[in-house]
Order: sequence, then structure tokens, then C-alpha cells
Amino acid sequence: MKHLVLTAFIILSSVTLSGQELDTLYFDAHDQLASSVKYDYMRTTRKVSQNEYVVSDYYANGSPKSQCRCVSKGKDQATAADFVHLKASKKIRLHGEYVSYYRSGGKNHQATYKKGKLLDNALNFMENGDTLYFIVDNMPEYPGGANKLREFIAREVMYPEDARQQRVQGMVYISFVVTKEGDVQLVTVARGVDPRLDQEALRVVASLGKWKPGTNAGKPANVAYTVPINFVLQ
Repeated sequence: MKHLVLTAFIILSSVTLSGQELDTLYFDAHDQLASSVKYDYMRTTRKVSQNEYVVSDYYANGSPKSQCRCVSKGKDQATAADFVHLKASKKIRLHGEYVSYYRSGGKNHQATYKKGKLLDNALNFMENGDTLYFIVDNMPEYPGGANKLREFIAREVMYPEDARQQRVQGMVYISFVVTKEGDVQLVTVARGVDPRLDQEALRVVASLGKWKPGTNAGKPANVAYTVPINFVLQ
């Protein structure tokens, strides 16, 4: 009888452990913690073994944003706070497949990690399913080259007046994709400074117009590109 009771206890403990969920986290569009009332996406974390977790992100509309597995580094129990910054966490390491999705449901990124180390098989996709590259044989080129690109940005940027008055300044990094047709798409803030400066940088980059597409193995390719826009007050 004691043996049966002990066995039942072990089974129940295992079920409880595998089903344990940590506190839900909420984030804004800049990956900063937000309230459960107003957020861009939410993160749920479920413990599936002694040191393994499944982390799932969902957009506010309920569609999946990403899913991955993680392992804890030490013997101490992980808390929700350890999962705020997955790739920079001192307690957690990505381990297994990581997949992220566009809001429309299409796959955005797929990669495999082994105890925090990215294996050499990462893939990126456009919303239509086409492959997205970060490095190609010939990178995209703005008409007239890099100097003309800098001239366009300097000419078009309008410093937000309220940000100027508050002397808000800094470097905003904008990421986008130059498609194989030469169009600028998927313009996002890679690293922001202030919402007002970020929005102005987004506006300017979105208005860049046609580029000479990048090529890979002799064929036009969709290529990710990043430009810095420096807001400086004299």
C-alpha cells in the first residue's frame, strides 16, 4: 500500500511539474514590459521538465507571435522575470527550435539553438513565404549610392518640435526590407530613442522609394537592411 501511495504521489508530482505555468508577461511594440490592459503581445511560460520550459508569445489579437524552448542554467527555479529578455537572460538559454510569425500568421524566422548557441541554420521569410536574406553577393543600393541616401535622410527629417523643446536626442536604428523588386517594405524600429523620434525616422525611411535590388547567386533577392538616423541638437 505504501508503495502504491508513493507511486501515485510521484506521478501526480510529475504532472504538476510539467503543467506549471509562470506569470504571464505583457510587452509593448518596443519589447518593453507593459500592462495587461494595453499591450502589443503577451508571453506565457510553461515548465515541462526540471529545467526545461516552453515559451509562447501571442499578439494582442490572439495569433501566435513566437514559440521556443529554453533551459535554465542553474539548479535554482526560474521565475517569470528570467524570461523578460530571452537572448540576454543570465538564467535562461534558448535550446531547440525557435520560430516567430508575422501578425498575418506567416512564418517570419526559424532557427535552432543549443544551450544558447545559435546553430548555423537560421532562415528568414517574407510574409508571402519568400526567403529573406541579410547578406547577399550584391547588397541593395539606393539610387546614387550611400552619399545620396544620407543626403535624402538629412533633407527629409523634421525634428519633432516638442522633442526639440525637451532636448530629446539620440540615434534611431530603422530596419526594413528591400524586396527583389526594389521596394522598401516592413519598416520597423530596430533600436529606438523616443516614440516621437522613432516615428519620424520610420516616416522618412518609408518614403525612400525604389532601390536597386540586391542579388544572390545572380538572382534578385529580398534583403534586410538597417540605417541609423541621428537626431542631434546644436
